Amino acid sequence: MGKSPFRVPTLWAFNETPYLLDKPFCSAQGSEYRNAELVELFQCTYSDCQKYFIQVFKIVSRETRGYETKPIHYDYSHNFVKASIPDRVETVSPSFVKIYSQSVQAENSGLDEIAGIGYRKALEFLIKDYAIKAFPDREQAIKNAYLGKVIADELDEFPRLKNLAKAANWIGTDQTHYIQKFSGADLQSMKSFITSAALFVAADANADEAQAFTDNNDPKKSQDAVDK
Repeated sequence: MGKSPFRVPTLWAFNETPYLLDKPFCSAQGSEYRNAELVELFQCTYSDCQKYFIQVFKIVSRETRGYETKPIHYDYSHNFVKASIPDRVETVSPSFVKIYSQSVQAENSGLDEIAGIGYRKALEFLIKDYAIKAFPDREQAIKNAYLGKVIADELDEFPRLKNLAKAANWIGTDQTHYIQKFSGADLQSMKSFITSAALFVAADANADEAQAFTDNNDPKKSQDAVDK
């Protein structure tokens, strides 16, 4: 048998051509075959698999001896849903939003053993990007420093954010160790601290926007300019 023109859904690699187990079902009515679909039942021929699956083909054209078809590939993975994070956070740290959303996806897919590492990475991007925004003259030093040092050295002006980041970092780092020493905190605790930190960052970004708005639209300043 030759190689299959489509991927068997139970395997990651292309395998030998699967068995066609029954006559195909066609969605076309009468002579309307263009863009119709054929549905066929197959069995995988790989000895360690032998699973059954359905493959759908689109009819491209009808020929004298049959049909020219093209397999339709469906994605059966979980739909990727962006995590519930305030929109303003993305203006400060788009990488945080991407990494955090992927970590949520991993956790929702049952990959709880690696989700914590992803959340820890997301935290690092959030805190470092926020610190760079606050202190742009120290950008390179912040990028090169360990997260714990950035939290300790750069967040003194933001004590509540500092506490949230420190707690989340401790739990996140603990997630990578063989023996975890913080028995009183878990993945959900870390997520709670990270989302609270993200809310702080979002609120701060909104406050900056509000400050710019009031500065640009202050009637007293406008009157002073007229008086001059």
